[in-house]
Amino acid sequence: MGIKIGNFPNLTATDSDRPIKDNIQDADTPELLIAPVSSTYAIGAASNIHQMTRRFNIRLATTDQVTHNKLFPVQWALFTALARIHRLNPDLGLDFVLKLTVIDDQSALTDLGDGQRSTRGWVSLLSIDVAMQFENDDLEIQFDT
Repeated sequence: MGIKIGNFPNLTATDSDRPIKDNIQDADTPELLIAPVSSTYAIGAASNIHQMTRRFNIRLATTDQVTHNKLFPVQWALFTALARIHRLNPDLGLDFVLKLTVIDDQSALTDLGDGQRSTRGWVSLLSIDVAMQFENDDLEIQFDT
């Protein structure tokens, strides 16, 4: 079971200010959304070290009520991908990443969304924390806004 490229809403896309579809159809699922939800900071964790932990939710939406059609295969793919990352590249290949921690995974059979996205199906929410550490010199980088 694969997820079509168009079923990954891209929250960093610059070509649209509404990357999430208003209506969800069977062809749109399974839909996978990775979104930042919170951050914690340890400014001055050491004399020249600052830390940030960012929590991301990986949300899976299906329009299928049978668990083994879309829910379990995608959850298994996420589990094996995260295990592979942990084994081969726990810092995600980024010098400032300390570790990635899976927090929990919750699933529910529910109506997908608000009226317009009211198809009944499985929703799964996997929370992960990415712990990062920066030295003072790293903080001199400026981002265009």
